[in-house]
Amino acid sequence: MTKIIEKRNYIILAIIIVIGVFLLLNVNKPREYSQTFNYFNHNIVVKIYENKDIFDGIDKIYKDYDKAYKGKNDKLLEEIISYGQSMYKETNGYVDISKKTLTNRQISDFETKIDNLTSKSKDDLDLDSIIGGIATSDVVYYLESEGVKEYLISDDGDVTAGNYYDDGTFKVSINNPNNGEILEVVNLENKSMVTRSTSKKTESYMVNPIENKVTKKYDTLAIIADDVITATMLADALYLMDYEDGKEFIKDFDAGVYWYFDGKTETYKFDKYLGE
Repeated sequence: MTKIIEKRNYIILAIIIVIGVFLLLNVNKPREYSQTFNYFNHNIVVKIYENKDIFDGIDKIYKDYDKAYKGKNDKLLEEIISYGQSMYKETNGYVDISKKTLTNRQISDFETKIDNLTSKSKDDLDLDSIIGGIATSDVVYYLESEGVKEYLISDDGDVTAGNYYDDGTFKVSINNPNNGEILEVVNLENKSMVTRSTSKKTESYMVNPIENKVTKKYDTLAIIADDVITATMLADALYLMDYEDGKEFIKDFDAGVYWYFDGKTETYKFDKYLGE
């Protein structure tokens, strides 16, 4: 009888130890709250690390941008157009939201209409590659105004990170689109990383308004910048530029670049983000 009691006590002690170890490992790990949104043909996942009821506010922001994307919110559409016009100037014409006819391959000789765009210019607007970044920028502003500093937003693979919830950084991978292999692991905190990869399907960012043709220069190109709008603009522009031209162009911006093409890697101010 004594042996049975001793055995039972050992079992209870073992269970207590297992529970204690589990609690010790998880006591400082906050609960993750996430929600997925599907707007303007994007799949967006927002994660936060504190219990605040803010997803309705996030949904409203993305929904408003979806209405603008569909031409049903003229005021917000005018703001998006203004961003596009600024991007056109900063990238010397590589980012041109008036290239819809060129994107749809309706014409071969493209002439920009960037200066004449209004909310009524629906037949000319190509917003696909920039609207996600602009909308997410508004979501970031909303989160931080609500006191939410720890967050991670993924918009079709483009990642915007706030503070990490513990000591460390968020880990984000750069993949080879040809075979899915992980090329690099990036440490991200209070930064945005926007990736442009070559695919069989022609995406908006592959349409070169300078050369009037579809351009597929890099297997993968990634940009890390302080904000998602800048990262989006630079990713769209550099994907279309020759490597040497892009290397010169990026020197005017506070950003890091990762190029992967022809089985090799080139970087500019990017190495500090690499490592597991």
